[in-house]
Amino acid sequence: MMDFLDGNLNTSAIGFGLCIDEQCIYAVGGNDLDNRPLSDCYCLKIKNSNETWIKLPSLPAPTTGPGVGAHNGVLHCIGGYDVLGNRSIIHGEHLILHYPQDKQWQYAPELNIVRVRPLVFVDPNETIHGHNVYVAGGFNINPHTHKPYIVADLQLFNQITQSWQQLTTIPNLESSHELSFDDDKLYVNEIIELPDQMPIINNLCSFDLRKLSWMNTTNDIDDNRKINAQNSMKKTSSTSPFFLSPDKNKNKEIKTKQNEKINRSDSLPKTTISTLKLPNSKNTTN
Repeated sequence: MMDFLDGNLNTSAIGFGLCIDEQCIYAVGGNDLDNRPLSDCYCLKIKNSNETWIKLPSLPAPTTGPGVGAHNGVLHCIGGYDVLGNRSIIHGEHLILHYPQDKQWQYAPELNIVRVRPLVFVDPNETIHGHNVYVAGGFNINPHTHKPYIVADLQLFNQITQSWQQLTTIPNLESSHELSFDDDKLYVNEIIELPDQMPIINNLCSFDLRKLSWMNTTNDIDDNRKINAQNSMKKTSSTSPFFLSPDKNKNKEIKTKQNEKINRSDSLPKTTISTLKLPNSKNTTN
């Protein structure tokens, strides 16, 4: 039996997996403000005017930074890491929960390549074997240098062989890039922050899941950037200090500083850290 909890949430969590399907928003795992991984899971019904979070079955083990995807109440939690002593253990576990009938998460075949913070998405178009589940990107830690590196691939869960298979390598994926899925395509985007303006979003390339081919690959990236920059100039206010400055050298200097900010290949992938306050759980695992 599910516990219906008050919408006034009083426990903080970060680094959780977050996704949405046709009915609910799901929050899975994460860690508390003392960096202790959590196994708590919750969902919020989108059309529920009371904004009441529902406690879901807890994960079998605490996990921070998992990738989460859902479709029609079937929730997939893939990857992430746990903390044992002073070590972070990255894994490729694949857990499935059918909401609301399941009382506990079920294990599915693990990823061959472990990762943290991947994009997980479920294709809404059903095949004869069900809905396809994909995992893209994420990062791992080099055991020798202890530095993060990007896992630049796209994996599909083969429902016939019940195993993961690599579909493609994501070209030139960087820590400043963002991955998204829409309309049978995986998109690779870069976001450029500009002073006193809305960020510019450049679509660098996309992978067609039906044709299994890349579009707008590396040869077109520079052209895409120029086109987006030109479109941004047209939409920019006349008070913009970046586009309308008469000093071209100053423009170049600003662009150089901005590029230095977004090229961080040796640092952790830049992700938007959301903070979601969750209700106290009776089964909290430290």
